[in-house]
Amino acid sequence: MTAKFFIDGLAADFQLSEFNINYDFKNPDHVELLKKQIEAGAKLEIVCYEEDSKLKIIDGGHSYEAYMSLGLDPKEHAKIIVEKFQSPADLLAFSRHRNVARLQQEPTRYTKSLFQELKLRLEAKTDQEARSILRRYYNLKEYHGKYKPTDVDNNNVIIIDRVFLSEPVKPESFVSNHLPYLNFPSWLADMVDNGQLTPGHATAINTLEEAS
Repeated sequence: MTAKFFIDGLAADFQLSEFNINYDFKNPDHVELLKKQIEAGAKLEIVCYEEDSKLKIIDGGHSYEAYMSLGLDPKEHAKIIVEKFQSPADLLAFSRHRNVARLQQEPTRYTKSLFQELKLRLEAKTDQEARSILRRYYNLKEYHGKYKPTDVDNNNVIIIDRVFLSEPVKPESFVSNHLPYLNFPSWLADMVDNGQLTPGHATAINTLEEAS
């Protein structure tokens, strides 16, 4: 199904990837900025991968919309890059890393993306299972000697440590500080990502909401 991100007139052979960090998010101000860059002569990148005879946009969705809103065919005017990826987890990581500077200002969206990648790489069947594995990781790291790691634990530690080699946050901090963001209702998450509330204040509000 074509993502609602796109405006009317979407070219049939392009779709926004469900693994794109902006799949359910659109920033009109960013689109307007990109339109000005295009009008000034910039050739913007749109990174895709092939799936089911479609080009799935994994990075550059806002650029695609900017071209379309100007009546320009991205295939003719943009720099289309077609990459190959090994797994959905790799797609999530790629999209997040391409947007990491901005995502550091949008902590709940960053947390959701990283958590979904971890869930896939850990082969957790549910969100709850993934959270349990991450909390177990935290306990093993923070409380040496209190918990005896199993072979499964050791394998999970390797996977988690490898993921966080490319992240701006340490895994222990992610578990203790970022995981609670996943419990935020949408209105609270939006306030955090829009800079109206700090994550700490939002966590306190959410704790009170859950207790009431």
